[in-house]
Amino acid sequence: ILLVAPAVLLTLAAAKRSALGLAPGRAVLSMSARCLLLLALGLILAGARAVLPHEERAVVFAIDASESITPSMRQRLLDWTRRAWEAHRPGDRAGLVVFGSRARVEVPVGEVYEPGELNLEGLPRDRTALDQALRTAAGLLRREEAERQVVLVSDGNGDPERAAREAMA
Repeated sequence: ILLVAPAVLLTLAAAKRSALGLAPGRAVLSMSARCLLLLALGLILAGARAVLPHEERAVVFAIDASESITPSMRQRLLDWTRRAWEAHRPGDRAGLVVFGSRARVEVPVGEVYEPGELNLEGLPRDRTALDQALRTAAGLLRREEAERQVVLVSDGNGDPERAAREAMA
């Protein structure tokens, strides 16, 4: 980036010298073409790329299943994810992660989102590991080409600092 200014000055000086015998319109066109080429080269070296918006979405719902969430509340949260998914567009994909002290994938990301009853057997639930939920959800979304979203549903009884660090990673 520090070399941009000297490169532009050298390009302008070289263009001015080589355009001495050209008509004014052609001299401006020549200088413009050189500056555009220099700009393109700078963008390539900087690793610039176009990020186009996606029509499709990939969503992972992460539901808190820790001991602080009652079974009836868990069921309401699961029902809420089903209702939220009803508004999806064709091509959208969704998955489900449940978490307590650890997180695990309950429904892999796919075009069909039909979670059954949550199977909590073997899932440690003595605390709320928001960071684990975010890490697991991000892992599910890593290969998705669509716009990626994580919907974290929790009572918030966790370690917000660790969750914030994980969300920023």
